[in-house]
Amino acid sequence: MFATFGANAHHLRGGLVGVWMVAIHLVGSTALAQITEDEDSLPLSDGPNKTKKRPAEEESVAKWGLAFSAYGQWGTSVEPDLTERPQPSAFGPGLGLRAGYTFAFGLYTGSMLHFYFGESVEDQSDTSVQLVGELGYDITPFDIFHVRPFVGLGWHQVQGDIGSPYSSFVFMPGLVMDLDLRRWLFLSADIHVVLPTEVIELSEKAVAFALGAGVKL
Repeated sequence: MFATFGANAHHLRGGLVGVWMVAIHLVGSTALAQITEDEDSLPLSDGPNKTKKRPAEEESVAKWGLAFSAYGQWGTSVEPDLTERPQPSAFGPGLGLRAGYTFAFGLYTGSMLHFYFGESVEDQSDTSVQLVGELGYDITPFDIFHVRPFVGLGWHQVQGDIGSPYSSFVFMPGLVMDLDLRRWLFLSADIHVVLPTEVIELSEKAVAFALGAGVKL
């Protein structure tokens, strides 16, 4: 009888030890999971109910989404025989608007609207308008600095004081550089080449430089 009692007591002690080990394991796992969750949502200094976004969330906000910008620009003709042409350059100072969307994997698609006031020569002046769709790819060497090479294709029209307007398709490769000032505000610099697809007397190739600011949504 005593042998049977000792064997049962031995098995009981073994069972209790096993239960304690399982309980300790569960408590430790729960505590570790709670610590990890607390580290992922740290409270901000300005209120107990606000939490800090995870780095991955902050990165995604800065890299993709809708963006709108406005800028001033200057277009310079690269035609070697511009002084012999019957009309002045249709570039010079101008204004521009850009809107587009950057996908999470870096692809950018958007559109641009440009207006150039042109130059005046002997009381004659030309103006030009461009409406261009663009496709580019965002490269982010730094968290707040973005570089985007792009190609554009669209419509180009020149309006002069004399004669009818001239219109053609235009090809526009270029490079955009954005500097984030806030999560929603950025500065933008742009250099692009204007290449009309039709080569006639009034067609004019140019290089344009732009500087402006925009917002991200």
